[in-house]
Amino acid sequence: MFWGLADRYPAEDFNRLTTQLAGNKSPSSTIRFCGGCGELVPEASESCPRCRSAPVALGEFDLDPQVIKGIELHVPSELYAAAALESAGYHLVRVEKAGQRYATSLTFDAFGAKVDVDAMGVGHPFCLVLVAVTTSKVDQGRAMSIRGTHGNLESLLHGRVSDLPPVHTVIVSLGGVDVNIDLVAYDRAGLTICTKELLPTLSKELARIPSRLSL
Repeated sequence: MFWGLADRYPAEDFNRLTTQLAGNKSPSSTIRFCGGCGELVPEASESCPRCRSAPVALGEFDLDPQVIKGIELHVPSELYAAAALESAGYHLVRVEKAGQRYATSLTFDAFGAKVDVDAMGVGHPFCLVLVAVTTSKVDQGRAMSIRGTHGNLESLLHGRVSDLPPVHTVIVSLGGVDVNIDLVAYDRAGLTICTKELLPTLSKELARIPSRLSL
């Protein structure tokens, strides 16, 4: 991943990001290598002895059990999806659990069936976008399963909201998409599938949806 991004993002940016993520924690071990040629860089050196490029400091941290559990449950990807919605101009839908308000991992009961939505946003022009993030490869069965459960929630809302706006589902696939899926046809049917290659521009992809639904 680093070598694919090295030309666009300086090594200093990666070091700064690591520091922000780690907070006040100290790494249990650190390896320093050149952001240009990959040569190991001694601790005392501020630049690579071979090519003089800036080094990347890669630290290993002992995370709290709660943080590890969150990563295992793909919470970072859900937070990213919610942040992308907000960045695209959506108002995040939040639910309250035990006195706390959440905008990710939303769970609803629709006609006795559990509906999971990783993030939900109200857009302008008026629409409702439901986002599901999956690490599994998305084939027709997987896509229809997610769209079906979201459809149950949409039906429930239709019965309770007199003027429900257009509802659209977005699947963010981190595990690939079946080549046989017609992405354009699915999009026209109310289901947008974003491949992992679109992750860096996810907010832009989401921002295009409201205006299309209002046509």
